[in-house]
This record gives sequence, C-alpha cells and structure tokens, in this order.
Amino acid sequence: MTRIAACGLFYDDLGGLSWQTPSKQPRIMHRDLWKEPYHALVDAENPEIIFLCPIAPRRQQHFPFLGCKVFVACDNILPDWRYCDWGISFAPESARNFHTSQYDMHPTMENIMNIAPPPDAPRARLAEKTKFCAFVYANSSVQSRNHFFELLAQKRHVSAYGAVCRNKSGAPPLSGPYFRYLKKFYRVHKFVIAFENVRAAGYSSEKLWNVFRSDAVPIYLGDPDIAKRYNPDAFIHARDFDSLEHLADYVLRVDADDELYLRYLSAPRLTAAQQDWWRRQPAALDAFLQKVFFTPRVGSHAPRAQRDSFLREIMSRLGIDADSRIMPTKELDFRPNPNNRPQMQRVWQGGA
Repeated sequence: MTRIAACGLFYDDLGGLSWQTPSKQPRIMHRDLWKEPYHALVDAENPEIIFLCPIAPRRQQHFPFLGCKVFVACDNILPDWRYCDWGISFAPESARNFHTSQYDMHPTMENIMNIAPPPDAPRARLAEKTKFCAFVYANSSVQSRNHFFELLAQKRHVSAYGAVCRNKSGAPPLSGPYFRYLKKFYRVHKFVIAFENVRAAGYSSEKLWNVFRSDAVPIYLGDPDIAKRYNPDAFIHARDFDSLEHLADYVLRVDADDELYLRYLSAPRLTAAQQDWWRRQPAALDAFLQKVFFTPRVGSHAPRAQRDSFLREIMSRLGIDADSRIMPTKELDFRPNPNNRPQMQRVWQGGA
C-alpha cells in the first residue's frame, strides 16, 4: 500500500474539488490507483508520493514535503525540475518524464482512437452542413485567434458562440458534458477555428479532437509538430501559409470547392503509424506510473528534496514554515511558463 496525495490539481484532496472517485478512491490520468498494481491509499497528512500541479499557483502546499513528487501538467506547463522527481507533461520523453498532452480534463488516449477513421459517407455529411465556420472560445487573450476570426468574418459569416467575439446566442456551458455540447455546435459547420492558446512544440489540447469527432474540418494553429500525432491531410494547418491573411484566403477557396473540401473531410484523422503510436500510449503510461511507484527511492532516485542539502537543512531548522519564510512568492515562481502571455498577445506572422 502506497500513501499518496494531490496538490494543486484540478482534482485536489488538499482543497477544492475532489480528485478522487465518488467512493474516495484516487485516480490520476484516468488510472485507478487504488487497484492493482498500485494499491494506493489517499493520505494527505503523511504521503509517500505527492502528485502536484501549478495550475492553481497559490495552492502549492507540497514545498515542505521532502518525499517523492510527481509533476502533472494538466495544461501547457513544463515541469520545474527543482521541485519534482518525475513528470507527466508535454516536455520531451525521458527517463523521468512521460510525454503527453492528454490529461484528466482531455479525452483519454483510448478515446483518441475513436476519431481515427473519416466519417461515413463524407459527401452526405457535407450536404447536411448549413453553416460556414464556428468559433467558440472563452479566453480573449489569444490575439492570433481573435485576429484570424476578424479576417475570416470580414469575408464570410463566422458563428461565434463563446464569450469572445460573440455574435450568436446559446453558447455551450463550460460545465457538465462540455465535449458533447461542442459536438452538437460544431457538427453543422464546415470548418472550425481550432487555435491553441499557445504555440509550443509537443503541446496540443482537445481542440483538434473536438472538431474531428464533429465531422468538421479544423483550421489549426499551435503545436508545430502536430502532424506527428494527427494526419495533416485531414486539417488545414496555418503553418503551411506565411500569414493569417493567406490562410483565410485558402479557407475561402476550400469552402468554394466541394471536391477540395471533401479531400480533407474524407482523409483518415490518424495515419496507420499514428494509430499504432496512440495504441501504445496507455501501456506506456502504466509502465511509467509503475516506475514512479516501485523504483526504490535511494541513490539517484532518492527524492530531489532529500538530495538538496540546503533545503533539508532549512526544513530541519524552520519546519512547516520554511517555504513561506525562504520563498515568500513561491506560488508566483512555480509556474515556469513566463513566455506564454507575450506570445498570446502577439499576432502570429508565420514561422515559429
């Protein structure tokens, strides 16, 4: 039996919503950790392993803890290796990091496979579509996304249902079965603007998946390596163009040419090689979690906090108050993505 706790996650036993099942059993990355082989027990007072995330930056109570720490990104955030021993994030795959952009708020890796084939009868699906393009966002900070909406809306009506640039009523609620609502909204549109909040190699959210499961064609900007995970023949990639203006012109060309549109709609969303990669991911995640749980915490695998002699000494002298006395702004320091906001505020001009 391994004692575990969570800190700063969307689902958090140290405050806020429960990260456990209704029966108070621990679950991380859609994995039931109370079952074999983990047999984990929630113990917020004396955990052996803490799963932490800076998505809630002012709830980082893990700092005084000198045991094993596992970083779970839950968003476009990279691990800060000063504070953690293992990572589950979009950082490159390594002995200590499991590379993924799929978290508990995203579709499971198994669900990704459901959108692999193209829709049945693509020509019939096209005939059912009654609207040009959808735009559903609540975050107004992403200027590239907003600017592209304006460019396209100058030439054709773009249905904006969210809080940003809203011109339609009936936005899908942000709570409850959000993915189900989006599928309904997107399905009647030929295109969906699917721009990530940030443009970071290796990071992609649920946006492409949401469009594919709605049988629309995504217009994507985000991960420059997205073609490694999804078939580039099935979506319009902004990086194939030197500007958002030229991208908008091309979308209008595809809209006017049914045969060109059907080439995108008829393409498999995942190539055979990509399907093989996605199939391997659940087993790869299980193998990684078993390393986290069962690697002896000695030598080079001793918890980083224990190997840090300065932190050990401070903790022995100051105890539970050490984090607030030596790092009074730790919650601001901990989220290591200061470049996101400047990038979000700039309109993409092609290239990186």
